[in-house]
Amino acid sequence: MRLLVIPTVAGRLLQQAVSRVIMAQYEYMFSEYSYGFRPKRNTHQAVRKSMDYINSGYQHFVEIDLKEFFDRVDHVLLLQILHRKIKCKTTMCLIRRLKKRGNIPLIETYQIVSLRFNSYPLFPLI
Repeated sequence: MRLLVIPTVAGRLLQQAVSRVIMAQYEYMFSEYSYGFRPKRNTHQAVRKSMDYINSGYQHFVEIDLKEFFDRVDHVLLLQILHRKIKCKTTMCLIRRLKKRGNIPLIETYQIVSLRFNSYPLFPLI
């Protein structure tokens, strides 16, 4: 059983605002070969690039799925790393509150049997 997280309108607005602050600080650090959860990048572009490599003679390419990474990562350490770049106390407070899911009424949670997608835009970042 896995939880389905559906953000409320206010929650979604806050998530997007925090996401924009974080992306402004970290986007330049991502590899040019990374396509997941990136502005102006998508899976179609990743597949096209993979096909270009195959047509150029490459025989292997690697796809990494971080499906369970955010369930297992040390969130205290992750927040400390975020704080090194994001010095704004208000933003960091919002991130911590969003992480706790429940201190503020930002999301509704439902139990479902299986889930293959995530509509929670901060998962790749927190």
